[in-house]
Formats: sequence, C-alpha cells, structure tokens
Amino acid sequence: MRGFLPKNKLLITLIVIFLLSHGISISVQLFFPKQEKDHLNKHKTEITVADKQIEISYYLYGSSKSTTPVIIYPNLLDSKLEHNLAEELAKQRTVIIPDYPSHAIDGSSVSHSNRSRAEFVRQLMNNKNYPTWYSIGVGYGGVVMVSDEKVLEENRSDSWLFIQSMGVQEYQFLGNYHLNRIVYSLLYPVHGFIKYVIPHAGWYHQQPVKTEFIKSLRELDQRDIRDQFVKVQSPAMIINFESDRQGIKATGSEIYRLIPQSKHLILDDSITEQPAELLTPVITNFLVSADKDELTKTDDALIERVEESELPFDETARETAEGLTLLILMLLIVAVTLISEDLACIGAGLAAASGIIDFWYAVLACYMGILTADISVYWLGRLLGRPALEWIPFRWIIKEKDILWAEHMFESKGMQIIFGSRFLPGTRFPVYFTSGMVKANFWIFSLYFIGAISLWTPFFVGLSTLIGHQLLGYFQTYQEYAVYVTLFLILLLYLLFKVLMPLATIKGRKEFAVKMIRLKQKYFNKS
Repeated sequence: MRGFLPKNKLLITLIVIFLLSHGISISVQLFFPKQEKDHLNKHKTEITVADKQIEISYYLYGSSKSTTPVIIYPNLLDSKLEHNLAEELAKQRTVIIPDYPSHAIDGSSVSHSNRSRAEFVRQLMNNKNYPTWYSIGVGYGGVVMVSDEKVLEENRSDSWLFIQSMGVQEYQFLGNYHLNRIVYSLLYPVHGFIKYVIPHAGWYHQQPVKTEFIKSLRELDQRDIRDQFVKVQSPAMIINFESDRQGIKATGSEIYRLIPQSKHLILDDSITEQPAELLTPVITNFLVSADKDELTKTDDALIERVEESELPFDETARETAEGLTLLILMLLIVAVTLISEDLACIGAGLAAASGIIDFWYAVLACYMGILTADISVYWLGRLLGRPALEWIPFRWIIKEKDILWAEHMFESKGMQIIFGSRFLPGTRFPVYFTSGMVKANFWIFSLYFIGAISLWTPFFVGLSTLIGHQLLGYFQTYQEYAVYVTLFLILLLYLLFKVLMPLATIKGRKEFAVKMIRLKQKYFNKS
C-alpha cells in the first residue's frame, strides 16, 4: 500500500478532481434546476396507434376554423423557424405544429421512424376532426409528411410545401441507409460521454445530441421515399435558400423532378437574417392560390415533366464532395478509424463507390487516421510501460502471456511482426502497444509500420470500393436481410480467425484439444 500511493499520485489526483467536479455538477442541477415554462400554445391529446395509448403534444396557433388548417412538420432539432412561421400564418389560419412523442402513456418506447411519426400526425388530425389540411415540412419534416401511405392514397393533404427538405436517400449524408445507420450509431458513445463523463451542470439537457435525436436518425429510412414523392397528387412547392448547402439544393431539385406539378423556388436570404420574413409572403400566396384551386395538380402537369419524373435517379448528378464538405467527411473517416480501422476503410470504400468522395481522398483519410491512431498506441505503450497491464481497459485487451510471447518474438522477428500485424485484425493493438513497451526503435518501427499501411490501406479501401458497387446493389434488393448477412459474415470471420487459423499450428491444435477435453469433462462428467 505504501508503494501504491506515490506511483499513482497523479491518477488519484485526477480521480478526486473528477469526483469533485461531478459532485458540483449534480449539486447545481439539484439546487438550481432549470424551470421549464409551458408554451402558451402547447396542448396535449391522446391517440391510439398500434394498440398503444399515446399522449401527443402539439402547438396550436390561431383559432379560426373557417379555412383548412396548416400542419407544419418540424425539423429534427429545435428551431424558431417553424414557430415564427406559425405566428405569421395564424393571423389568417389555424396552424398546428406536432411534437413527435417518444413514449406511450404506459412508459414503453414508441417508434421514432418517419413512417410512425407520420401516422401519429394523421391520428392527431383524426382526433381533431380535420378531414384535410395543408402540409408544410421543414428539413426532416419533409420526409415525415410524405411517409404516410393513407394520407397519399386518400389525398388528404390539399397542398405540399417543402422548406429546405430532406428527401431521397442518395443525398442524405453518406448516401446509403446502412452506412448512415452505422455512423449514426457512433453518436451513442458521444452521447454517453457528454451525459455521464462530462460534469455538465445541466448543460447536457440544452444540447441536441440526446437519445431521442440519435434514435430518430437511426430509424430514418428513405430507401423508398422516391416512390412516396411520386404519389403526391396535390399542388406542391419546394423552397430552398441561396445559402443552403449543395446537398440540400440538390435534394430540392430531385423532389422537384419527382413531383411533376411542383415548383422550385430559391430565395436570396442574404438580405435578411430572418428566414420567416422571406417565407411568409411566399407561403401565404401559395395557400391563397390553393384555397382558390388555382394551382397545378398531377393531372394537369406537363407531359414532359411527367416523363422526366418516371426516369431513374441519375447517378452522375450527384457531385463528389468538395471544400468544407470534403474536409468534414475526411475528418469523420479519421474519427471512425479511432474506433475501428477496418470499419472506416469499408465505409470509405463504399462512400467512394457511391461517388460521395473521391477514391484517393478516401484512402488519404483512412491513411491519416490509421497513422495517427497506431503511432499513438506505440507511444502509449512506451510511456505507460508494463504497469498499464493492470489498468482497465488494457488488462481486458492485453494478457500477460501475450506480452511475454511478444517480447520473445520481438527479439528475433520484431519488425516482421509489426508488418504482418497490419494484415491480421485483432493483433494490431497488442503488437503496437508492446512495441512501445519494449522500447522498439521508433524510426525502424515507423518505417515498417508506414510501409505496411501504405500497401494495406489503398488495397483494402480499393477492395471495398470495387465490391461496394455490387454491395450497394444487393442492399437495395435484399435490404431486409442485410443486417443478418452482416452478422453472419462477422461470425464467419470470427470463427476463421479464432478457431480455424489456430488449428493450422501444432500449438493451436493442442490448445483446442485441451478445451474439448475440458468441455467433455464439464458437461458429460467423463475423464
């Protein structure tokens, strides 16, 4: 015990500071809670969906029932735009902004998918006895409002207005449902770190990365959303701003193509900092024209537009990322390499296959991420040394017997091991950490290491790119089974590396035989 304190003085100090900070954070939240004031326009009602009783909140602006009400489907993140629009439109109309529920009355979770949320809104309007309405979707809300088959089939929306709307899958983030879902899942540890590790003193509750936000992204399914746009029969308008990112403008153009009776308007928002000021007169005129039945419907659309809407998506229309967007994508790939190098390379290859990022930029991002991560592991091992093997999580990853074996091997074949470990998943962290721990020459280590990743990275990303073209096609055809196929492949690879490959050595076969004897003795009670 005497030797423990001096050696771990820094660690103990950090733990004490961490605990004190969290104590202060918890105290602030307990004694100075943030008072949430109910919005004056907020109401609640109960609906029934899939045999679940759900209390849904909504904001009601205006009181006139002489005209068709307006539903503003909100974006994912809190925004003042929807409420500013509602306040202006409510001078002449009834405006409703739904608040998507996250739990049923009994406390059970409800679906966060765009289809389910569209059904929640329809049930809300049934509850309020509104047969039809005008639909306005802001960002994510544009996907929700066209996701209800019944609303489209019964033509219950008398008009559709998309403001900076999300839309077809090809323009959503990495352009692929499965890739997006994987990356969105990485937000969970970020969320956990913010909520439980950082002493936030209540700040966490004011930032957007919460469980509900992440669930909404993960359950966002736009794979068949193109078919939904085609079914829109009523008049439609798509609105973008000059300042919108290229991807948002491209989404607007694609929605415009898919809805042949629609109009596409791009507003110059450089003249004001209040988007509602630009939108209000445009929306008001659009709704007045809809009231008078003066707008174009599907049956009246130009034949050229109808024929154009029936064409498949033009893959060449999607532009490869440039500028700030390219930088963000590359940084994202670098960040993913810190969690899983193989996953980052596969994702980068599929993104390159989709035309989202240039192949060599994808390779460069993976290369820089791997270089940064693994060189850091080397120095971590060199600075911490053998005592780190007693700490969590190192003792979970590296066993003492592995270190003894590695030290012995490093004496004769150290650099070959460093090179070879690049091509054997699961061996990299122990090998690089051990290289630092035994103080292998850094420059020689770097020479072998850089040589290995210079070969491995373009090969692996290139393989993912080539296969990715077929994988993306398979995902579209067999999308319902993709998750199961992925799990099967992971299991197959695990068996290959953990069972079959060790059987190729005498030592591996002996260890396997010992395990089989022990299992036989344990479950069949035989010696």
